[in-house]
Amino acid sequence: MVRQVAGGWQLSGIVTAQSGFPFTPVIAGDNDLSGTGGDRPDRVPGVDPFGAGFRDPARWFNAAAFSLAPRGVPGNSGRGILEGPGLVNVDLGIMKNLVVREGMRLQFRTEIFNLANHPNFGPPNATTNSTAVGIISSTVTESRQIQFGLRLDF
Repeated sequence: MVRQVAGGWQLSGIVTAQSGFPFTPVIAGDNDLSGTGGDRPDRVPGVDPFGAGFRDPARWFNAAAFSLAPRGVPGNSGRGILEGPGLVNVDLGIMKNLVVREGMRLQFRTEIFNLANHPNFGPPNATTNSTAVGIISSTVTESRQIQFGLRLDF
């Protein structure tokens, strides 16, 4: 009886941790007159895009670090100079295996996805001449989900 209760447990897990992906600040429209749109702004010297008070979903980066380049001139901001939010996720599985009789096993399993219910935010709005600049309006993972399963092997 003790072996049936205390034995047969399995634990599995997946931990995902990654830094944010680089992204490029852009300007809406065709400011440099190249015909392509999605132009880059100019960097404002001495202004840190990730200064104090930023890296929050409501203000991910400092839009004041960028300005509109003169009409017909490409902006001097580089590609991928900003970093989006990282991702942290933990998935956990707990299984209990029971021997019903010889040649027959029963497995009860619980799987928990996003165990900590941690929000993982999507990229911010990178259009520097937009009213929503720097705002994150999406997540890239679901909230916590739990599922149960029962399996009979014979």
